[in-house]
Amino acid sequence: MTLPIAFVLLQEPAAPDLSALLEAMRQRHPERSWTEGSPGPSRPRSPFILCGKRIVVLMPVQAPLPDDEEMWARAATAWPEAREVAARHRAHVIVSLMGESEGKIEDAKIVTAVVGGLIAITVAACGVVFGGRVVRSSQTWLDLSARAFAPYPDYPYALWIDVASFRLSPQSTGALTFGLTRFIGREVEFEIPGLSGPSVFQRIASLACYMLEHGDQINDGDTIGDEETERISVKHRVSPLNGAPVLRVGPDSGPLDR
Repeated sequence: MTLPIAFVLLQEPAAPDLSALLEAMRQRHPERSWTEGSPGPSRPRSPFILCGKRIVVLMPVQAPLPDDEEMWARAATAWPEAREVAARHRAHVIVSLMGESEGKIEDAKIVTAVVGGLIAITVAACGVVFGGRVVRSSQTWLDLSARAFAPYPDYPYALWIDVASFRLSPQSTGALTFGLTRFIGREVEFEIPGLSGPSVFQRIASLACYMLEHGDQINDGDTIGDEETERISVKHRVSPLNGAPVLRVGPDSGPLDR
């Protein structure tokens, strides 16, 4: 199982203050147990805290993340300052997990909560990259991570999954998720002629959230939709946009994902 990982971008190097972080975690998420980790032969060398029995590692790195033009270009569509942050950050803190997993969503929730706490106590924090695919501003992460442990469908999946749009026609917009593969092994590709703007993003976000919670349980040829008159057939395909397995919602195109 691939454990979640987040990179907290810093304008200047700063080591995590574990005492301040634990205080922030207990205030922001009092329903969980937060304690400072003690050194041991099977414990990490980097600073870490415990969420119950899970080890949350915080590894400061005095260097910026390697550039990823595609990721930052995608981020800039919703966050205009993204490229500026990419250019000016000088260090980052890697937040990751150790120990037996309780499931991909639960793991993501823990990392999300700790990243939110770290931002709350770190003046130099300027952005977050989750899973090497999704970029959000520090303020967005701080706000949404407050509900890190909320039940479905209210947990902050928008921090874990990105949606990129592509123009089909002047009247239509398609969209493709980024980051869902980490959880269920495929993305969602949405292409319904005649739909555009917020309606496309709302539908693909709702479907991605459903699949996060329930897994890759929608079969090739199943139909989805809010009403009987709007049932849409979906297919398991390989996307011509990124060559990855997708659940394609819309016209049947691309090779079958076997």
